[in-house]
Amino acid sequence: MIAGIPLALARRRPDGPDNVELHLGDATALPVGDAGFDAALSVQVLEYVADLEAALAELHRVLRPGGRLVIWDVDWST
Repeated sequence: MIAGIPLALARRRPDGPDNVELHLGDATALPVGDAGFDAALSVQVLEYVADLEAALAELHRVLRPGGRLVIWDVDWST
């Protein structure tokens, strides 16, 4: 899939909330500031990330102290 196409489609959704920003980024270098999120959700992403340690460090960086992270990666072959 060409990078950015799903993002462009999501931006065209008329029923989305007004307080949502969409960014194209890399899991190991998120384009957001430190401690800016109360929560983060990763669904079927980390299995494709080569540098898992860097991706987890980035998630930790963007979460505020006490923030929550949910990682949902399913190995469908098991």
